[in-house]
Amino acid sequence: MMTGEPNRPISRRLPYALIGGALAALFAHTASAQLQNGGFTSWTTAPQSTNNNTPGTFTELGDSGGSPSVTPTLSNWSVPGTGIACVIQATAIVSYDTYLGNNSDTPTAICGQAYGGNTGSNPSYATLWATPGAFPVTGYTGNILLGDANSPTYTENISQQVSNLVSGAIYRLTFYQAAVQQAGYSLAYNDWWQVSFNTPVQSKSSTVMDDTSEGEVGWNLVTMTFISGTNNTLTFLASSSDTGTNAPPMVLLADVSLQFVPEPTTLAVLGIGLAGLAVSHRRRRRAV
Repeated sequence: MMTGEPNRPISRRLPYALIGGALAALFAHTASAQLQNGGFTSWTTAPQSTNNNTPGTFTELGDSGGSPSVTPTLSNWSVPGTGIACVIQATAIVSYDTYLGNNSDTPTAICGQAYGGNTGSNPSYATLWATPGAFPVTGYTGNILLGDANSPTYTENISQQVSNLVSGAIYRLTFYQAAVQQAGYSLAYNDWWQVSFNTPVQSKSSTVMDDTSEGEVGWNLVTMTFISGTNNTLTFLASSSDTGTNAPPMVLLADVSLQFVPEPTTLAVLGIGLAGLAVSHRRRRRAV
């Protein structure tokens, strides 16, 4: 005696097979994007306190400082330490506002009070004239990366080799950026992130931010697409029109994400399968 559902004709089974195959391919590619620590919250070597201040105030990546002396290192990201880059808490960015010329004002010491870069007048410990304000994404729990864009002396890059990507597939990179200027300096600049990916290198510039002297450019979302290859290294380089005048423009980076973009053929197959199911459903209803 036969039990269970009778075998369906091939014409009725085909839409299910098409949808199953399309969904399997879609989920496999989506799961393959393995960008890590896009919110800059995980540390291999955590920041330490400086000058008996709150632990974690020294966050200049790739350089030693703090008490005891450490070299803060972000998990998954590589930072040479030849330039200047720091990590700021997103919840505290609104505190890094108008320069007060007070070197004991710890909230404005963005790289920590042991900051080893050019601190400007008074000294500023890398304070900012103004900030772009609170991070625009509600509920964002990550941090913000700040990069000195004073080329070529202090520019810093941050990179990550992304694993498990499908060679030749398209991936969408999204991140938020903003621009500010270190207090104690003046001059207007154009600021951006230069983003490179893969070997051979694909290099793209983010939206250029026109920062006025002692001003700021608010948060804005950037979207780029890249084709994966054999060596999928993603690199951000803090960039600006400052080519040595040393009036430090600073660019901010947050909420970095890399996602697979479905191929048109996959979406087409999925659409055909769904259309087939709809036709099959209408036929069954008419037969009742």
